Amino acid sequence: MSEVPSLKFHAGLVLCIAALAALPALWSLGSAIHSAATTGQVLVMSIGRFETNQLMVPWREGWARFVGPVLVVAALFLSSASARSDRRWWWTAAALALAGLAMLAFSWWFISLGGAAAFVAGNAFIALCFYVDHYYGRWKAFVLMLVAVLTLVYLFAPR
Repeated sequence: MSEVPSLKFHAGLVLCIAALAALPALWSLGSAIHSAATTGQVLVMSIGRFETNQLMVPWREGWARFVGPVLVVAALFLSSASARSDRRWWWTAAALALAGLAMLAFSWWFISLGGAAAFVAGNAFIALCFYVDHYYGRWKAFVLMLVAVLTLVYLFAPR
């Protein structure tokens, strides 16, 4: 049962980061609206460890630049209102903040349905590895990752 306070701490941390990123998120929304209105394109990006990928795309493909800030602001309103009401709203606010921050920081992944599916699947796999590590042990998590890598190599290796 020690996992629940840790999860609650991380959800609260996401809400704090969303509070800090609210003004830059609104600036990003204004920039995206201005760029879409003047040029018809928006800048999408993906923040990596050593590099940042940037690409100008038509505004319809850059939908994450418009949705992300709205989710962040909605999460902040929902979290402040939920302090006096049901805790489920607080968890919903944390999920909205996480989704909004991901869309802002990794909007390049969301320009196609395949990219969005790959982003969600990759993050779900990371969460699964942490779950297996916590409940079944490090070796089983390592075997899971090894099987996943070997499967990807087998599926995508040139023939």
